[in-house]
Amino acid sequence: MVLGAILIENSAMENVSDILVPEDFYKDAHRRIFTAMLDMSERREAIDLVTLTDALRHGGPSTRWGAHPTSPRW
Repeated sequence: MVLGAILIENSAMENVSDILVPEDFYKDAHRRIFTAMLDMSERREAIDLVTLTDALRHGGPSTRWGAHPTSPRW
């Protein structure tokens, strides 16, 4: 629910970035998504489906999909 809220309203990141850390998410996919969102927020980039997908495809090892054979592919 938190990840969806950030996608809908980027300013929600301000409310959760001081409370949540990637390790708070159970699923690895959610940790990677939140990490990408944090990185984007720090760079003051818009967080939407297109920009987030691009960040996950081309981001660093902590966010990039496909680093593991069972990782989801977008």
